[in-house]
Amino acid sequence: MDSITDRLRETDAARARAWLRSLRDAVHDPLLARYLAWKYGERRLLARAGHRYQAVCFRAPQAEVESVLGPLDATPAATTSHGAVSRLGLLVDTRLTNGHVYVMRRLSSGSRLAIDCRLGRYFGMLDTCSTLEIELRATLCEGSRDEASLDASLPLRKAAHEAAGGDPVMCGAGREAAVGLSMLVACKARDGYRMRLARRGDGGLALGGGQFHVVPSGMFDFADARRDFNVLAKLREEYAEELFADCPGALEYLDQLLANGDAQLVLTGVAVNLLNLRPEICTLLIIRAPEWFERARRARLNDEFLPETTAGGFNGWVRLADDERMIAEAGLEPEHMIPPGAAAFWMGVDALRADLRFGLTRECQRQIEMSCVLPNRNVAF
Repeated sequence: MDSITDRLRETDAARARAWLRSLRDAVHDPLLARYLAWKYGERRLLARAGHRYQAVCFRAPQAEVESVLGPLDATPAATTSHGAVSRLGLLVDTRLTNGHVYVMRRLSSGSRLAIDCRLGRYFGMLDTCSTLEIELRATLCEGSRDEASLDASLPLRKAAHEAAGGDPVMCGAGREAAVGLSMLVACKARDGYRMRLARRGDGGLALGGGQFHVVPSGMFDFADARRDFNVLAKLREEYAEELFADCPGALEYLDQLLANGDAQLVLTGVAVNLLNLRPEICTLLIIRAPEWFERARRARLNDEFLPETTAGGFNGWVRLADDERMIAEAGLEPEHMIPPGAAAFWMGVDALRADLRFGLTRECQRQIEMSCVLPNRNVAF
């Protein structure tokens, strides 16, 4: 741990960036998947087509996006001095600011899925959650050999578990578990539905740089605690900023589609990223107007994402197919996806498939009802 502590005290930006980028390799270590299954329970991990992703998912029994917000404790967050990771973050990215964020108090599942929140700060999240991911990645890169020895080398994670009463997946006590928001956008195109993914850039700590995330996604932050406690408002902001780089008219067009019934926004669930023990509210935007896809595929993403390439034939739009084909065609293995991005994608895929089945069932029922209507004839009995 001494080497990790020394790295967190780094004062040279170039060396710090190089070290943080080296930690990306940890996602390729087979021990990571084994450890997370051992620590959090194999059955809890998101699994698709034989792959296990670094997230626990809770699917929403309700569709209304605002219903995921439980009570808000609006007590102002305590002011604390910057810790090692927030200082490191400022060193490698001077644009970072200590903004206000909503953080998880407790996650409740059952007949209603909801997150109870309180107020926190962005640097507090770095110092209590991102530090868990750095500790885990760095220890893996140093060569831990088995789950138990790795776990014994993670004192910060042990402390987080103890503060949360043994289950930090459901409880945010002892850390600033800042809430994130992700929206899988799925649009009807000529050849079926297409879904938007992009590779994250090198901003901030960039631990997930180069990995796929859904677009849009972002922190659930605020300027006014009570006024901004609204999922849709934040998603609209991220939609305009990330998908269309704040192009004029983007939001007006979306609002028109939603009003006309050509688009629908639904809650798909909540995921907890097991690398940093942060929750993510996951949603799906279904757009049934093919002309939207023609606009969106020519739009420029903002600079939070890496420049688009067509390497391997993938252009950032995943064609809806069976799980194995999507993973193979787009490279959606766990090591290539940020955990909340994987959760939002796969829960969104399931919700989209359910919507398409419902639509087909509804159309079949309509055809049956029409075929059962007898022609108007004058029949003598």
